[in-house]
Order: sequence, then structure tokens, then C-alpha cells
Amino acid sequence: MMVTATSEQAALVTELLNKINTAPTSNEVDQAAQELAKAVQTKGMIMLKQYKILDQLLASTKNKKSGLEREGGLIGFNAMEEVLGHEVEPLLVQHLATFLDLYADKGTVVQEAAQIASRTLVDLMPPEATKVLVPILLDGMGFNSSKKWQTKIGALKLLERFTEKAPEQIGECLPEIIPAVSDCLSDTKKEVAVAAEKAMTKVCAVGGNPDIHKHLKDLVLCMGNPTRVPETIEKLAQTTFVAEVNGPTLAIMVPLLTRALNERSTTIIRQTVIITDNLCKLVRDPRTAAQFLPQLYPGIERQAESAAFPEIRVLANRAKDTLIAAGGHSEKTDAVSAFVTVEEGTTAIKSAATKAQGFLDSFFSPYLSYLGTIVADFARQEMFTKEKWIKVLTPYLKAFLMKSDIPTVIDNVFDQVHKLFKERN
Repeated sequence: MMVTATSEQAALVTELLNKINTAPTSNEVDQAAQELAKAVQTKGMIMLKQYKILDQLLASTKNKKSGLEREGGLIGFNAMEEVLGHEVEPLLVQHLATFLDLYADKGTVVQEAAQIASRTLVDLMPPEATKVLVPILLDGMGFNSSKKWQTKIGALKLLERFTEKAPEQIGECLPEIIPAVSDCLSDTKKEVAVAAEKAMTKVCAVGGNPDIHKHLKDLVLCMGNPTRVPETIEKLAQTTFVAEVNGPTLAIMVPLLTRALNERSTTIIRQTVIITDNLCKLVRDPRTAAQFLPQLYPGIERQAESAAFPEIRVLANRAKDTLIAAGGHSEKTDAVSAFVTVEEGTTAIKSAATKAQGFLDSFFSPYLSYLGTIVADFARQEMFTKEKWIKVLTPYLKAFLMKSDIPTVIDNVFDQVHKLFKERN
């Protein structure tokens, strides 16, 4: 809801931002930050735009000459998170990377403030926003760019923390997560490697497959040290696989099996082919098969055609037939495209909000893609319980819609997304 800027409001914002940057103690900074956040809560979120409050807090966190201001900016962000909650969350997620970088600040108080602001923000995020969070954390681990070791540890710990809340969604993201955490497993800084082992063990446990659960430690160690592939395969070869194999299980197993198929030892190749055959028999979901099994096909086909021993060729041909029967020969399947995309979810949110209100300030654009991610994940879960949508979406929509418009907007979005889902499934 729009509020009119006044000289009194402007003076108050200026005074409180000044206190946030200059107050001598952390408690005094927090008091000023809480007062500023409560003013926004009372007057409306558009205050953040009118007085560029978030921009000014961000500038403080990046002031290289003043640790006092860097700490103040972080405390200011944390107060916004605590007071405004979900209403401000989509605007602050884009600053999480900055918070993570400040884990490596030369000032201990700045490091602590960065950790608090990061944890508060991540704790606000719902499981359905996992695909917004994960790329930020992977970047913090140094997967796409160079990061300091403290930042890597911070990102790993946040991943471990969030996995408690969103095991299913983290399981969906394992193909992206595992390579990044694997890099950290072999980091030269011991503290990073230790944090990575804890995080990898946590994320790999989300699949809940009892057949591989007892081998998790070996599987995690193998990810950080490929020379352990043969001994890990030998241990897995002694396991009888009986539980249904889901996406998280394949995300863990397929890279290992792909590597093992390139080993020189005929014993390891024979065991790998048999494990592959047994696993493929237990994949029930064609979408899961289409996502993971094509990575195994070239290696299995190569062994079926040119393995040195006839027995291995026979076993590999059997595994190849099982893989094809499971639906894992080609990635191009209708099942994979059955999901509602984030872009489609975003379009649904934007059209419904614009229809209800007629105009949407560009300041709130981050909310559209954020909520688009959430509703796309609802569709992936086949979660079409209206009460759940109302509970999750309402706090965000309050930031930029009239209260009376929110039920209509949710109904509209629900209907659009449900229609897309039914057309494809």
C-alpha cells in the first residue's frame, strides 16, 4: 500500500540510519534498526523504496573503511528480517551472497553479524524456495568463483541447516549440490573439508534409501577421493538392493557407477554392471529414470559391445535392457516436461496481481519470480490443497497487494497453475 513521504518520516529514517552506522554499541545499533523496521511495518513496505533503505544498508555492508558501518548494515538487515519476516524476504535473498562474503571479514563482530543475518534469512525461507537458495549457497562454496574459506564453511553450514527443513526439495537439487560440495571435500583447508563432509552426509541422507544408508560414509569419502571407487564398489556389491530407488539415491549412485565403468579392473566392472542392473530394476518413476539413467547408458553400452570377457558382455547387455525398460535410454521424454516451470509460475503471479490491482511497482518485481518458484514447486509436489497455498503465499502478497485482493489473487494463480498441471499429467 502506498504511503506519502513526509519530511518527518524522512528525518526519522535519516536519523535512524545514521545511528545504525555510528552508534557505539551493537545493542544501540540494533535498537535503531528495530525502530526503523517497525516504522516500515507501520507505514508500508514502499517506504523501503521511497528512502532507499535497503540500498543504504547494503552500502554500509560494503564500506571497506569502516567495520562499524559493515556491522551496522548487517544488524540493520537482520532487524528487517526479524520484524518484517516473509514480507521482506524476497528483497533480501539477493543480498545473501554479500552476507556470506562478510563471513571472511577481518573484524570478528562483522563476521558474527553476517552469520546472524544469514541464519535469520535462511530460517525464514520456505522449503518451496529451495531453488532460489541453492544456487546462492553453491556460489558461496566457490563452485563458480573463488571464495574465501570462511565463506565456503558458512555456505556449507547453511546448506546443512536448511536440509533439516526441506529434505525433499534438497533431494531434487542433489545433481547440482553434489559436485559443488565434492569440490569442498577435497579443499586444502581442513576446516572446509570437515564442514563439507558433514554437509554431504546430511544432504545424501535425504533419499532415505535403507540399502545405501549404511554405505553413506564410504560414498561421501569416495566423492572427495575418486581413488576409493574400487573399494566402494566392492562394498556395494555385497548389498542386496530391495528398496525402491528414487531421484536422490540415483543422484548419489550414478556418478559413482559412471566412474566405475571406466575402471581397468574387470572385477570392478563386472560388479558395477550387476549393481546397475539391480538398481535400474527398482526405479519406478519414469521422470526419475529420464533424469539420471541416460548418464549410465554410454558406459553400459560400451561394456555390452566391447568388454574383454563374454560374461561381462552378457551381464552388460542385461543391464542395458533393464535400463531401457526403466525409461532411462533417452533424456527426451514427456515425463520430464510435465512440470510447471518457474517462468510459468511467475507469469501466473504477475497476471493475477496486475489484474487485481491494475499496477505493480517495479520495486516489487523480485516477489514475482520468488513466488513463481514457490508455486512451481507446489505443482511438482502435486500440492493442490488451497489452504496450504493461502498459508504460504499470503505473507508475501501482503507486501504489495491490498488485503482484500489477496484471496482473489491466490484463487487466480491456483487455477492457472492447476490447469497447466492437469494438461500435462
